[in-house]
Amino acid sequence: MKKTEESLHIPCGFRCHTKGKMMKEYKIQKRETFLFDIGFWSPYSIKKILNTKYIHINLKNTVPCIKTEAYMENNKRGIKFVESSYEEINKYIEKNGYDNKYLDYTKGYYTLLKGYGCVFAHYNWHKSSGKKITDPKRNLMIIEETINRRKERLENIIKNSNTLHIYYDKAGVEFIIINDEKFDLTTNVVKEFLILTFSKYEKKIIYHEF
Repeated sequence: MKKTEESLHIPCGFRCHTKGKMMKEYKIQKRETFLFDIGFWSPYSIKKILNTKYIHINLKNTVPCIKTEAYMENNKRGIKFVESSYEEINKYIEKNGYDNKYLDYTKGYYTLLKGYGCVFAHYNWHKSSGKKITDPKRNLMIIEETINRRKERLENIIKNSNTLHIYYDKAGVEFIIINDEKFDLTTNVVKEFLILTFSKYEKKIIYHEF
């Protein structure tokens, strides 16, 4: 986030790289953390999160996933997540060691928030991560508090800004599939969807795509 009297710069996915690219381009040394900084976010998920007063996150409405990078469909490159279980993933890691399909590079589970079209990363830690808390139930309670706190922070800063710069990085993919649900990430679709989503704040919106 680069905040002046006029502007607020917001990375909106598709994955964690957008924040770094935005900070490098605008030479931002320090910024507050927002809820879309890390994880995998479709434009649909951003809209639903921002239109939900409070996001509940628990064992009932989340599930760990297995990730497939460079997933090809109709000659287009995408990324795919398929529901799994803690038992299945833990068993695989115990037998085969670390695999980025099963855990992110910080050794967190890819955690799907059901019904939202987003997958959390770098939050829900596997026991091999070396983190202090590796119990999913406790981790999810922390994620719920973190996501809602960051959402409130973002909306409060938006209130005091006149222009919203929205950044999206497709990271070379055209779609994201979560189980059997497919989300289009083509440029015009993403741009139109995000501008419409943030228009509810009645600010000037400038869209950027890496």
